[in-house]
Amino acid sequence: MSQFLITDQEDIRFLDVLNEFRSYDLSSQNHEKIIKAYKLAKKLHQNVKRKSGEPYIIHPIEVAKLAVDYKADVATVCGCLLHDVVEDTPYTLVEIECEFGSSVATIVGDVTKITQMDLNNAGKEEVFASNVRKLFRSLLYHDVRSIAVKLWDRLHNMRTMQFMKPAKQIEKSKQTMDIFVPIAQALGANKIKKELQDLCMYYLHKDTYEDLAGKVAEKTAEYQEVINNTKKELEDKMLAENVESAINVRVKNLYNIFVSLSKGRTLESIHDLYALQVSLNTIKDIYEGFRITHQNFTYLQNYVKDYIYQPKTTGYRALHTTIISQEKMIQAQLRTKEMAQINSKGVLGQLKKYDASSYEQLKKEYPFFSIGSEIDRLNSDDQEFYEKLRYEVLGDKIYVRSLGSEIYELPVGSNILDFAFLAIPNKALYLEKAYVNGEEVTLTSKLKNNDLIILKTAVNSQLNLDWANKCATTRARRLILEQINK
Repeated sequence: MSQFLITDQEDIRFLDVLNEFRSYDLSSQNHEKIIKAYKLAKKLHQNVKRKSGEPYIIHPIEVAKLAVDYKADVATVCGCLLHDVVEDTPYTLVEIECEFGSSVATIVGDVTKITQMDLNNAGKEEVFASNVRKLFRSLLYHDVRSIAVKLWDRLHNMRTMQFMKPAKQIEKSKQTMDIFVPIAQALGANKIKKELQDLCMYYLHKDTYEDLAGKVAEKTAEYQEVINNTKKELEDKMLAENVESAINVRVKNLYNIFVSLSKGRTLESIHDLYALQVSLNTIKDIYEGFRITHQNFTYLQNYVKDYIYQPKTTGYRALHTTIISQEKMIQAQLRTKEMAQINSKGVLGQLKKYDASSYEQLKKEYPFFSIGSEIDRLNSDDQEFYEKLRYEVLGDKIYVRSLGSEIYELPVGSNILDFAFLAIPNKALYLEKAYVNGEEVTLTSKLKNNDLIILKTAVNSQLNLDWANKCATTRARRLILEQINK
């Protein structure tokens, strides 16, 4: 590989990106390609400054730095470095394809299209819904690397939003909450989602943000000794039973604390305000660790959640329990080290193994893709598509249980019919009776978090033609309509 010569501070920053990429990709050809992309971007953005006064090239470097933190492939990193050249310089996509190949050109082209979309939801609902649909369609059916680059681009822009005028800060923060936070959520990119939420909250509700930050800091100082003692005790108990573990402390992000408080909660009543994130080696170790935790601490039965075999639609997997330690609630989240990475980074953390076949397999692991595609097929109206997507995929969820203790995720407002066509799709057409927490209910009864549901079917039951209008989820409606059409 040819030597990369450092001539200024921008080169030093880029070298950090290059060295991180080298740590997981040993191909000297790929290293050369990234250097070539950087040199081109630096030349094309020469003499251009950001609002902060920094050379513009710092922005693409920082976006690329986010990409290598996620161990992105060479095309994605090059796409990060070049993502603004078509938008802001005379350089064309044809030239990018000739120099860097079709994958890089596709990423840069997609990011350019997204940047040019009108994504401001201010009195232009039809245009907004249409553009959001185009954006989500590109996510559902095309190269997810383009969306990844745009998310990292938006994250760095939000991190440097202090240099923008207040009106622009508010506009970009609203847009980020409406569009990019839901995309990060859908992809399971929780780390990005939470940082974006907090950054947006700062600009949209600055006084509330600063007040809440102060209160949480005081509460954390109050809890610190208890958390440290509990962490040490749990580590020791695990070690005593030869269960290897690594435990980190997580404080709930400010925006989600704000949401809990807006529902009438107090800081003391938020059961997952603090969490011990326990990383273990195997699934067997998770359940062994769960046993050890419950043997040594009082726990709250209603807050035990098993997302190992029933992951969230975002791909999140862990075993949750809330324990009482010195009269304070602390959540314990048990997961393998691989699950911890996926829970934090989602699809974006798996781009290093990207190719057409692995991506199709990857999509099967994230219900967002199948549910989103189904909503797209069944809703021709853009506004209806957007509302359904917000409700079913991006909105609040409840978690209910079957008699066999399986946990099922449903959007808030779902009823027995929605549960039946999710839990027993082949038998739901013969649904006769339902029991929730031991009491018989109607088949259109709405469900609540932690409900235990028992369904009774009978082969002579008649399909009710009105069911399609009574269910809340697209999946249930589609299965009922298919049977009616037969």
